[in-house]
Amino acid sequence: MERFFDEKNDKIRELVRKFRGYAVNIDAESMRNWIRQFGEEDWDLAIRLLDWANYYDIVRIGRELQSLHDQIKTIAGFNMDNSYFAPFCRVGHSGEIIVERYRFANDLKRSRFDERFIHLSELNLLYDKKDATLFFLEDFIGTGDATFKIWKRISDIHQENLFLLVIVGHKEGIDRIESGLPLKVVCNRVIYEDEEMFSDSNVAFSGEEKQKIREYCEKAGSYPTGYKDCQSNVVFYYRAPNDVISILRCNNPRWKGLFIRNL
Repeated sequence: MERFFDEKNDKIRELVRKFRGYAVNIDAESMRNWIRQFGEEDWDLAIRLLDWANYYDIVRIGRELQSLHDQIKTIAGFNMDNSYFAPFCRVGHSGEIIVERYRFANDLKRSRFDERFIHLSELNLLYDKKDATLFFLEDFIGTGDATFKIWKRISDIHQENLFLLVIVGHKEGIDRIESGLPLKVVCNRVIYEDEEMFSDSNVAFSGEEKQKIREYCEKAGSYPTGYKDCQSNVVFYYRAPNDVISILRCNNPRWKGLFIRNL
């Protein structure tokens, strides 16, 4: 049994490096314990599943946010002195982390930029600035449900130039937002159906392997295929969205994921 881990030692070390910096420490032993939850015949599949995970560490987040800022500077009429940025989330959620990282990554931490960054509760400050451009910041779009819920709280805003800046998002969710809300989505990386875990278009795993993974997800529970069947593999260094398949993020008596959410 342990011979497998001896043979995969280098790969496990590589994966530990890949996931360095996650909110919960991931070392070689915690990774082995996660793999041991699979049947021994599926241990190699478990390692491939970790290879497939799309992980955003703090350095990658910084690069992505620099790219987003470069993109908005090409928008016709862009003027930093008439632009405002706000986290598109409830208090204490990941959008606030993204705003802080956005300022850091783009050299916007100086005090003269402070008034450019506001909270959703401060949108009333823009009441008389109808020509201002408002950029909402978020890390991820899955189904788009979270965006619609937040929008209900702010739908009386008066700005016409409204953008949602997102690091990574699923195509279906982005399309839903752009067709149903007055937001233009700027997204660094769009996830298409062929990258969703159980899609027939996903060639990273065979049909038999997908079925095995689905059975483990059902065992783990808690949105087995991700919230509303999103089937995502996106994990951020501070948390895994609930759109991610359950065996990567669950923490309950039946299954302990590697990227647990309830820290």
